[in-house]
Amino acid sequence: MVSSAGPELSVVDDEAGEGVERAPAHGEVGEPKASGPRRWRLLGVVVGLVILALGLLAGQQYRRAESLSSRVDSLRAELVRVEGQLVAHRDHLVAVRRGFSDLTAAVGRLGTVVEAEPAVVGTSAPSSERPPPEPSPGTP
Repeated sequence: MVSSAGPELSVVDDEAGEGVERAPAHGEVGEPKASGPRRWRLLGVVVGLVILALGLLAGQQYRRAESLSSRVDSLRAELVRVEGQLVAHRDHLVAVRRGFSDLTAAVGRLGTVVEAEPAVVGTSAPSSERPPPEPSPGTP
């Protein structure tokens, strides 16, 4: 039993159907004939662009690393200079403290002299009178 609901199908040989277009096979729908080489070419271009982009990024990072390396070197040199200044300031501070300590000791000794009892008159106390100046040999 054959149903006549669908279109009538017939077999056409290659010679008879030269003017008739052939319907694409199931796997060929919407794909160009040379899709394999074209895909590989496109994939090669994409891979090439990715490699180029990575190369440019690597070059940029290298330049940045060089810049940062030179900055580290200059900061190290500045640190050495500042450490030298710090040592000089510490040495100066030690000298000031030593001088202040000596000055405090001298003021303490002067305070004991000031607070000491005055010597009895007639003993060897320092006099407030100065001896008269001696004439110089060249003056008449």
